[in-house]
Formats: sequence, C-alpha cells, structure tokens
Amino acid sequence: MSLDDIIEQLGKNNESFTHIFQRDDKNIQRIISTKNGETKLRSIAGISDFLFKNGFNSYHYFSIVVGKGWEEKLEW
Repeated sequence: MSLDDIIEQLGKNNESFTHIFQRDDKNIQRIISTKNGETKLRSIAGISDFLFKNGFNSYHYFSIVVGKGWEEKLEW
C-alpha cells in the first residue's frame, strides 16, 4: 500500500489526522520509513483527535514514535 493510500484511508476515519499530516509532510515520510512505520501511523491515527486538540503537530508525532518504547508513549 502506498503512503498516499494509507493517508487517505486513515483520514477517512480520523479527520484530525489529515489536519496534522499533509501528503507532502516530511515527518509522515520519516515515520513510514521507520521500522513498523505503517503500524505507527495507524496507532497515531487512533488517538489523533486527542493529540490534535492538545496542539500536537507532525514533528511531535515523529518524536514520540522514534525508538524503543513508542507503543508505551502512545498509551499515556
């Protein structure tokens, strides 16, 4: 599945996801290129409404999911 397809699919279910991540956003491309990148994007999309309302941007998301313990960071 291409990055555009993933963004479109996640944006249909989570409108705030598309407000945070535009198709040409460098941070979404950085996330998808990491290990388990698609899984990370899907996890982010699941909580994007909360994070968007609290002022998180794509760089914040990237910082959260890089490295070990990213799943625990998203659960807080």
